[in-house]
Amino acid sequence: MSLLTSIRFGLYNVIINMNSHPANSPSQLGNAIRHFRTQRGLTQAQLADLLSVEQRKISELENAHLTKQTRLVLNILHTLDTRITISDNEAPQP
Repeated sequence: MSLLTSIRFGLYNVIINMNSHPANSPSQLGNAIRHFRTQRGLTQAQLADLLSVEQRKISELENAHLTKQTRLVLNILHTLDTRITISDNEAPQP
């Protein structure tokens, strides 16, 4: 189920996805992963099984313990003054 709302802003309609989460810091990334995992009714262990990784890897991500590569990606996005948002695949992209 998509939670979209449209707001009139001057001459423009702005679509806001109420089921999207910013992922611009380690804690935001972890919160987004936890949100969508629990929304889909998965435990950390179940998600880990689907990904063929150890459950502790999911826990580390959700608790903002990032790998060097993930931290590098977030630092690059920050340096380039960009942001990422995680949302359901079914949500239309603006």
